[in-house]
Amino acid sequence: MNILGYFRRKLYIFYNIDTVRFSRKQFIHSELCNNNYNRKKLSKNQKEEIKAFWSKYTQLNKDSWKWFEIYNYIKPTDENIKYYIPDNIYYMYVDMHFSNLRESLILDDKNMYDLYFPEIKRPKTIVRKIGDVYLAHDYSKISKEEAITLCTNQKIIIIKVSKGSDGGHGISFWNLDNGREDLTKLLDKWSNLIVQEIVNQHHDISIIHKESLNTIRIMSLYFNNKVHIISSVLRMGVDGARLDNAHSGGIVAGILDDGRLREHAYNIRGKRFDKHPQGISFNSIVVPSIKKCHEIVKSQSLRFIGVSKLISWDFAIDELANPVLIEVNLSYGGVDVHQMSNGPVFGEMTADILDEVFKKGK
Repeated sequence: MNILGYFRRKLYIFYNIDTVRFSRKQFIHSELCNNNYNRKKLSKNQKEEIKAFWSKYTQLNKDSWKWFEIYNYIKPTDENIKYYIPDNIYYMYVDMHFSNLRESLILDDKNMYDLYFPEIKRPKTIVRKIGDVYLAHDYSKISKEEAITLCTNQKIIIIKVSKGSDGGHGISFWNLDNGREDLTKLLDKWSNLIVQEIVNQHHDISIIHKESLNTIRIMSLYFNNKVHIISSVLRMGVDGARLDNAHSGGIVAGILDDGRLREHAYNIRGKRFDKHPQGISFNSIVVPSIKKCHEIVKSQSLRFIGVSKLISWDFAIDELANPVLIEVNLSYGGVDVHQMSNGPVFGEMTADILDEVFKKGK
């Protein structure tokens, strides 16, 4: 890669409209990378193999080697360790190559999902707040008092920041016992938010940890004229927590093609769990309707093809086993939870994908 290509990427990040969010994302992921307890030194043969493979793409720095040591410790599959993508390389090159960052951050708005996906089942929207203006579920303007009334008609609601959230950031729950004053404070907290009903999840998912909505995270990539399902994982809350995100204390297990969970789950520090802290064995769980989720991802990915080819999708499974689309991440979707759970995220396609990513600027 020539020096102009290098500085082009550096300047793109520096002047990014969402630099603060990028820095925060890097800080969050550094929790795992800086954990000195859950790493395993690479053998001489492993180092040589990794160097030989990556030398034609980019120089591996200290942080990159840390990631290889982390995955060498975890190694959920027997796939070749050279195929793991270090976080710093993933965000700096891979994600930026397949996503138009500026346009992705503009389109990535939960208040627009009902327009993007009118035929896909989603949580029922109660109130929207867009640029400090309150709207009903149908986008008609309402007053703040009307918004509060709509919320108090519900026993329990979830309030989410509609733009620029990640890792469980900007999510609150409210119920009637919390009172009107607390609700008002939550609605005043953000200029852009969405208020939704709670999804009642499928029994087979709820038995893992009923206090949280346990969601499926699917990574897709449009590559070589085809939408590929790259990896699927189940995110689970623990110890009564309401959120399932790994960065909020949850754990993650890989999902096989037939819906079965892999034998082990991991937290964000790479700690392995042989069973859920609340007692259930992971490989006794079959995630309902995983193939339906994959079908939705394949059909809907093409809608964003001009903005992002690498997308992370979040689904819940409702009581009747219907997939419920929760969130779409057009950039910064995260890679560590996939690689901890399922091995190298691109598998045997890694060389072809990196050839594509690094062909410009050489």
